[in-house]
Amino acid sequence: MLNLATLHRDFAAIMADLPDTLTFGSGTIACTAVTPHHETLQALRTEFAGDYRLSVAIPLSGLPAVPGVDSLVTYAGALRRVVSFDDTPDKLQRTLHLGDKYTHG
Repeated sequence: MLNLATLHRDFAAIMADLPDTLTFGSGTIACTAVTPHHETLQALRTEFAGDYRLSVAIPLSGLPAVPGVDSLVTYAGALRRVVSFDDTPDKLQRTLHLGDKYTHG
């Protein structure tokens, strides 16, 4: 039977197989690029204009510290700044919205 625990295990297995990584502080974690919901995407483009670049999803349990607004992270070989983030209601995943390294949230 499908339940929430099974979904979380499956999600963790999928994340572990992803080729992308995100580095923050002394930790590196598997991640995936995501497209935010339309309303979120429009708000990001409005608030940060051309400075918003992309969004990535990470599990919250894989890093020694969790990146927040204005944190610098490395994704796909580029240094990026977190301009905002969204957590899932169960607090297991965070979507980081990234801008250029000079952009501030």
